[in-house]
Amino acid sequence: MNANELANIWRRPIYLPYLQEPLTPEALRTAEEELGRTLPRELVMMLSIQNGGYLRYELEGYPLDAISGIGEAYPSLTRFNWGEECECVSFELNGLVPFSGDGHWYLCLDYRASEEPAVAYIDVECDEQSIIAQDFASFLALLKLDSDGKIALQTGLDLDGTKARLEGILSVRAKAADPQLYGFSVYNFAREGGVLSLSPNEVRLGFARRGERRFKELKNFSEPVLRYAELDAGAMILDVFKEELMGEILRELKDAGLCAQSLKDVVGA
Repeated sequence: MNANELANIWRRPIYLPYLQEPLTPEALRTAEEELGRTLPRELVMMLSIQNGGYLRYELEGYPLDAISGIGEAYPSLTRFNWGEECECVSFELNGLVPFSGDGHWYLCLDYRASEEPAVAYIDVECDEQSIIAQDFASFLALLKLDSDGKIALQTGLDLDGTKARLEGILSVRAKAADPQLYGFSVYNFAREGGVLSLSPNEVRLGFARRGERRFKELKNFSEPVLRYAELDAGAMILDVFKEELMGEILRELKDAGLCAQSLKDVVGA
């Protein structure tokens, strides 16, 4: 990925509790000294743009959702130590530096065989490991924009107006989700045993839930940004819970005169 692609890899809005302070040369040097490893150039470039957070890209077949930054807050590349996990697996953990994970699984920089790390996936509970990519650049090339099951809508209306229009088309009343969950407003429509979710493309830069770290800094992250730079500020996103329903929902929207298109087709994913 080039610099622009690396900048666009981060999800918007930024989840502030996962965002470390801006990465400095001194902080990078200290981190590499603590790890005893040189971090991959591409990872350093990513963290220089945004020092940790959720991604808008996904890794097919693996539960990647965020990448740790360098700093004092959780999750951190340098504030992790293997503990009881060493007793749970039959392979060597020394030389693995986790950059994503939830305690059950981890994606790691794998320095066990080389100073240029591969990327490994390990499952602590199942005592399994596998090499995903021979280096971090190859790992990034495997990532794909999270666009499955999403419809881009152009209605010329704001979110509430689009919600009202969809209520008429779908013959169901929408319910508002807690905006603290995502950092922006979401309306849910019950449909055939599942839920369609409507949300705006334009959001504010960052969010945190009340009581969380950096909540008081929200005012510093209030500028508007786009979740999908491929769409304009007036676009709306409709998440469809079942991929097989995409065609049906698209037909209903188009029959009602709306400009609707699979997000995957729009972004060329």
